[in-house]
Amino acid sequence: MVRGKVIMKKILVILIISLFIVPVIGQTRPPEDASVEEFNKYYQEREAKAEEEAQKLENKIEELETQISEITAQAENIREWKPEEKELLNKYEEVKKQYVVKKGDWLSKLAEYEEIYGKGNYWKWPVIYRANRDKIDNVDLIYPGQEFKIPRLLPKKWEVYKGETLTKISSYYEIYDSAEKWKKIYEANKEKISNPDVVDSGTMLQIPRP
Repeated sequence: MVRGKVIMKKILVILIISLFIVPVIGQTRPPEDASVEEFNKYYQEREAKAEEEAQKLENKIEELETQISEITAQAENIREWKPEEKELLNKYEEVKKQYVVKKGDWLSKLAEYEEIYGKGNYWKWPVIYRANRDKIDNVDLIYPGQEFKIPRLLPKKWEVYKGETLTKISSYYEIYDSAEKWKKIYEANKEKISNPDVVDSGTMLQIPRP
């Protein structure tokens, strides 16, 4: 902040110089009985000098503006975090979007980890499974070192997997948790679905959300 004030003072000094000093520098004004040519030459030189000083002033202001921008950026980076901001940041960083399987892990156990879905939420293991079906051949067998996506938001799109139907997709916890709401998916994807009882695997469906 101190440096910023110094720069602002510099700008004020430059403006004062440009307004009050530049106009009086240069050649001495010709006497009243001087010829028209002498007056023209005098004013042309004055104009050229003023333009030169104005350009210098403009360059200096641009330089100072750059310095102010740099200082502002630095101030944003070093400002103190408020306690509530730190707490929120820590919570955000703790929310895992990826998880690397460790020895002794299984899907329902993962789901109960505090940093995943929390104690008592073992029943959410299918959410993890469905998000990582390309890596899991057997729901009872996962291996150390495997990296799984951990869904955090309700999906707005869904790629149909082999054997899935609209009612089955609708019944998933992360979709509508109700097989009866399959029509919502159908209505939003009519152009892709010729028969609501048969949906081709690989079809990307839009999942309507409020």
